[in-house]
Amino acid sequence: MSDQIGYTKINNDILERIAILPFTATQIKIIVVVCRYTFGFGRDEHGISESFLAKATGISKRHISSELKKLVALNVVEVIKESTWTKPKIISLNKNVSEWDSGSTVLLVNPSSTVEVQFCSEVNHSSTGSGSTVLLGDELQFHQETKNIKENNKENFKENTNVVFETLWKLYPKKEGKGQVSKTQKEKLAKIGIEELTRTIERYKKAKEGVDRKYIQNGSTFFNSGYVDYLDSNYQEKEDHNGEHSISGGNTQPKRKPWELVSEADKAFFDQGF
Repeated sequence: MSDQIGYTKINNDILERIAILPFTATQIKIIVVVCRYTFGFGRDEHGISESFLAKATGISKRHISSELKKLVALNVVEVIKESTWTKPKIISLNKNVSEWDSGSTVLLVNPSSTVEVQFCSEVNHSSTGSGSTVLLGDELQFHQETKNIKENNKENFKENTNVVFETLWKLYPKKEGKGQVSKTQKEKLAKIGIEELTRTIERYKKAKEGVDRKYIQNGSTFFNSGYVDYLDSNYQEKEDHNGEHSISGGNTQPKRKPWELVSEADKAFFDQGF
């Protein structure tokens, strides 16, 4: 391994313990990041915030906070020092895997109920007297992961939608009517993406160079409908009669030169002279 660049040395006992315990996907991601920023730098502990873990894993901070607390309760992750206003909490992975608690968590599902599934700890039998079914192992993992993925995707999409709109709003020159852009429209903009919409804003700004501000669309007008003419599929740049580039929204075709309108037959006639 000495000739390889960029690797993390992890004790085999830790890897084997991770593989055998029923961790959720989020918990495994947290463990991997903790290993990367402790063992990966040759140290046992490090200051790692929940915000950093959320960014490193692509999972919402709320869900990271919940799963990190569970890992601490299971003695998998240790909090060496709590966070302060200026510094994140210092955490480490407990190297003594024999102290890790498996959690013995099971999932109770009532077949006749539409209420969300309930979690219960330390149940050692396969059924309860209430008619609920106890799910263990792979079934438990499946239900947990499905629930986590749905919650994560929903929250991440909401966060991404707001990030896209706020970023674009800062780029637009006339910031008026922000509250008139609906949630549905913001989601539509998010699906188009920041890159293409950034290009639409730059095209519109270029088209309006030298124009009185009162003739520039309000932000609400542009983001509700005005941007459409400047999307990649609708926008076209053409040359004017001086050979300079001008801006055109929509599918307008460039004007042809006068001599380009003369047919080949007419050209041949004029070439013969009178």
